[in-house]
Amino acid sequence: MLTTNAAPLSADAINKALREFKIEATTGQIALIQRYMSLLLAWNEKINITAIRDPLEMLYRHFCESMYAAVAVPLQGVG
Repeated sequence: MLTTNAAPLSADAINKALREFKIEATTGQIALIQRYMSLLLAWNEKINITAIRDPLEMLYRHFCESMYAAVAVPLQGVG
């Protein structure tokens, strides 16, 4: 089983970061982000997935910035 030494981010910390990018998330979505980050941090110890090791920086760089496209790019009329 994979383990990680990094403390998981609180739901409040994740929600605060997402709000800075004008992203709203449900409690369930935040729980999924926490789970995904835990897996990413654990696997990152075994194989080098990302150079970013700090959970808060990982949240901003890999999650918030990526999800911001959903707010910044309109999807109406696509498809």
